[in-house]
Amino acid sequence: MNQPIDGMTVNERLAHLQLFEAFDAAATARDFDRLVDVLLRARLSREQAEQTARALIANPKLYGF
Repeated sequence: MNQPIDGMTVNERLAHLQLFEAFDAAATARDFDRLVDVLLRARLSREQAEQTARALIANPKLYGF
């Protein structure tokens, strides 16, 4: 059964859409473009995806990377 993802956190979206592995690989590689791509697939807006990717790359330890 499909669940609407509106209102889900980024982590919930990544889990629901089975994108954690792709996200972790992009985050570990500090690959901005791949991070944005995964976040867009998680249905974030481009602005949200880019902000999230920038924040993670700027301070990876804060996010567990």
